[in-house]
Amino acid sequence: MGKDTLWQVEEALSECPKEHENILIEDPEDGIRRIVLNRPNKRNALSNSLRKELFSALEEADQDKQVKVIILSGAGKCFSAV
Repeated sequence: MGKDTLWQVEEALSECPKEHENILIEDPEDGIRRIVLNRPNKRNALSNSLRKELFSALEEADQDKQVKVIILSGAGKCFSAV
């Protein structure tokens, strides 16, 4: 694999959305990051795995200089059950 091809693969992978089991991450507009708790069948209760994903997503958004606003919401009928 040549340098140019490797660079194209790395660029394509960096643009792929990261898969999460318990949250959804969207960038609906420039500077806005939306993080959705996505366990509606459990009323978005904060399991250990959801917490890890959420903290990781918040840290990533905090370090991204393009992100100016973070919107946190819950899928389904409620934001979160604790």
